[in-house]
Amino acid sequence: MQKHNGAGSAPSKLTLSTAQFGMPYGIHNRDGVPSEESSFELLRQASSGGITSYDTAAAYGTSECFWVNFSVAGSL
Repeated sequence: MQKHNGAGSAPSKLTLSTAQFGMPYGIHNRDGVPSEESSFELLRQASSGGITSYDTAAAYGTSECFWVNFSVAGSL
């Protein structure tokens, strides 16, 4: 089941998790949390590739704060 994201467009079939943006997440993660710059670049590429659905949560460490920084930077 797909739900509308409220932004005027249908959610993409693929959802990008942002857990690693806020904490060292993943069984194969050896580098920890990526830099803000590389995270922003990944989001820009995802957006240009058609991704409109993102997963974030308070349980993902500073991931939600990252979104604020991304939107303040004018990247949204």
